Amino acid sequence: MKASPTGHALGCLIILFFFVSVFSKTPVIDISPIPFAGNDINVPLESPLYDFPGWNSKQAITISSAMVDGSANLVDFPVLITLDYLNNEIVDGSVNSALSGGGDIRFSSDAAGNNQLAIEVVEFVTSATPANRKCQIWVKIPSLSATSDTTVYIWYGNSGASQPAPNTAGVGSHSVWTAYEAVWHMENDPSAAAPQILDATGNGYDLTSGGAMTGGDVVGGQIGNAIEFDGSNDYFALANNVVINNGTYTISSWVNWTTGNTYNGIIANDNPWSGVWINSENGGRAVFTDGAGQEFSSNGSAPAGTNIKCDFVGTNGDYQYFFAGNSDASGSQAFNYGNLAYIGSEDTNAGFFRGWIDEVRVSTDSKSAAWLKAEHNNQNNPGGFASPGVPGDASGGTGGGTGGYWTQTGSDIHYSNGLVGIGMSTIPSGYHLAVDGKVISEEVRVLLSENWADYVFAEGYDLPTLEEVEKHIQEKGHLINIPSAAEVEAQGIELGDMNRLLLEKIEELTLYIIDLEKRNKRIFELENRLESIEQLLKQ
Repeated sequence: MKASPTGHALGCLIILFFFVSVFSKTPVIDISPIPFAGNDINVPLESPLYDFPGWNSKQAITISSAMVDGSANLVDFPVLITLDYLNNEIVDGSVNSALSGGGDIRFSSDAAGNNQLAIEVVEFVTSATPANRKCQIWVKIPSLSATSDTTVYIWYGNSGASQPAPNTAGVGSHSVWTAYEAVWHMENDPSAAAPQILDATGNGYDLTSGGAMTGGDVVGGQIGNAIEFDGSNDYFALANNVVINNGTYTISSWVNWTTGNTYNGIIANDNPWSGVWINSENGGRAVFTDGAGQEFSSNGSAPAGTNIKCDFVGTNGDYQYFFAGNSDASGSQAFNYGNLAYIGSEDTNAGFFRGWIDEVRVSTDSKSAAWLKAEHNNQNNPGGFASPGVPGDASGGTGGGTGGYWTQTGSDIHYSNGLVGIGMSTIPSGYHLAVDGKVISEEVRVLLSENWADYVFAEGYDLPTLEEVEKHIQEKGHLINIPSAAEVEAQGIELGDMNRLLLEKIEELTLYIIDLEKRNKRIFELENRLESIEQLLKQ
């Protein structure tokens, strides 16, 4: 039976459709629900992507145990958080940074955000200009270890958040200072409405300025701002006197004094005469006096014009001075009680301090040498005290070393400025997303930047002959331009590029079929002519 052109064409089309169905059909995949078990996580997009609801991002801060002396942990220790501990994205003022003012700043002791910590945001300014950024946040660390690094987490990225009320139990700013009787940060304008400086503990020892103090007396100190005292009539009066007695207490402050006055009152009272001074006559030694007029002087001194932390500790009749976190002088002496009523003087007429005073604290316990040293390490060199981790989305994912992080808008999530790896610790170079495992999807769309395979149909395309194809298969074991099995095993395949190559082969096959159809038609015509000649010869 003779083959017809229609039969040849139908056979070719069947072959063509076979290749199309195998290589280019969009797969339909069964996506019926799969039960999650073990460590699998099923997170619907309409629910929060993190364990700290409402917050988009977090960053770890690791405190070096080398900055904590001794072997005992420091309990409920307030740590100063500065810009040194924060990556740029937290304070750059971009859409994904924390709120300027710190309303959305929270801290936790765990990565999941289950254990929120008490914080006080004294100052927090975000800006695209690095020089304009500011950060002074105090965080109460439940247990600061001397033997292993301590990690806490800062949370941010909640546009509707504000700081809890100061007296909120456990997390308000007053809760930071439960280990203190009074704390003054010395940040505010002394010419503003009274009281100008609030006691951060909430115990009511607020300060009201006296003398001729102005806004110009707010100067740069050791920790943010400090208050400059003119040594003539500037002072702050406490709303209520802080009473100290023969029990236990600690008085601390940062100072930078200048010459001119003999007794420079840091925090003191004239009646009874008690408190801590810097005595310029003996080279800047610290002097403590009790309510009976007894004086106890340090061995070392605070040099004029130098930022230095001064601590005086009383423990049931024993006393000890610390300069810059180091023990200076100690002794035993029964103390009479005293009242601390002024900062920057001993009263409204005498003992005026000349220079600036910053971060004054009074506690009714005896701070250990390790505690005072850690305070100094933290406040004197914040950059060496702790280090920032890599910012990440609040669910725990981190950026690819470039500070990228997740953001969420409604049920959509986005990731910018970084790479994503799932089930792997490193991401192959040149890829934004890498998955070590299987991916299931109903449909995948690939947008190619390269030419599609229609170039096969362009005039001048060098279509290999079937003899060339056969020779290549015999020599290489695969089609021209198609990677070998060994190459695929070693390097994988580019989905878009492979689809282009498969279509290239299909289009080449189409050209072969068209050429074959033409040849078949010519053969059919010749067969008909031959049959006609044979009929004529028989006549």
